[in-house]
Formats: sequence, structure tokens, C-alpha cells
Amino acid sequence: MSDYSDKLREMINAVDDQVDAIDKNIEQVDAQIEEKQSQQDAIQQGMMDPLVGDMTARLMIKMVQYDGDYIVYGPDFNVTNITDWQIFDSSAFVVYEFEGINWDNDAQIIEYAQQWEWALDYIEQPLGTGGSYGTEDMISKLQSAKTLLQANKNKLEQSKTYFERFAT
Repeated sequence: MSDYSDKLREMINAVDDQVDAIDKNIEQVDAQIEEKQSQQDAIQQGMMDPLVGDMTARLMIKMVQYDGDYIVYGPDFNVTNITDWQIFDSSAFVVYEFEGINWDNDAQIIEYAQQWEWALDYIEQPLGTGGSYGTEDMISKLQSAKTLLQANKNKLEQSKTYFERFAT
């Protein structure tokens, strides 16, 4: 046997332990993904959704206050913000709309908008110098790590077959 065949045999013999270790790593990554998804769901459903309800209720009060007849929610409402809305009167004239923080000093609207945007940032912040807390990016990176681990596992498992002929 050559030194090369000895090394290949050594590699074959190590495969099962390496695969077991990778399987444990994959389980850990799956648990982390599940935890991050659970956190993201809690932020969305436990904080952001109630803030949408609070904002909607506040707008109903504003609609009465400004003699409005209906509220139109824009395409970004509850997607990138909760301030994409307008209140119209019966002649389709805008009687009230969001014009930025402190435009009318409604403390509740300001609070709801700021809290919702803070929560959105907690979910969407990409990994980088601005922080590493964004759950979406963490989940994405963990899924990439899992894919890498699975690819390594597959290659290791195949190595037993491919190396065998040359390890004798």
C-alpha cells in the first residue's frame, strides 16, 4: 500500500464520524432557524399586527374628527409602513393624510408608526455594520449554512465509494 492509499483509507474511516458531526450541526442549525422564525412571527403577529389595528382604530377617530367618509390604504400600508393612507370626504377630497412625523402632533399616530417601523427594522436589518439583529437575514444565512453542510455531507458520503478502489 502506498502512502496515498493509506491516506484514502484513513479518509474513508473518518467519514462516518464526520457525517454524524454534520448531522448534529444540521440539527443545531434547524433549531436556530426555528427559533429565529418564531421570534419573527412573534414580532409580526404579537407587535406589528396589533399596531396596525391600533392605527386603523385611530384613523377611524380621525375620519370622524375631520368629517371624512372613507379611508384609502396605499400599497405600502402594512408592508413597508403603516402611514400610507388617506382619509377622503364624500366628494373624494383628501381631508387628512400622513405628512411625516409631527405633522399634526398626534402622539398616538406617531407612536404607532415609530414602533411599527422599529419592529420592521428588527426583522429586515441585513447583517452588516448597521447591526446583526435582522431575523430575515439571519434565517437566510442559516439556511445557506444548512445547504453548505448538506453539500459537504453528500460529498463525504460519496467519498467512501469513490475512494474505496484506490485505498487498497
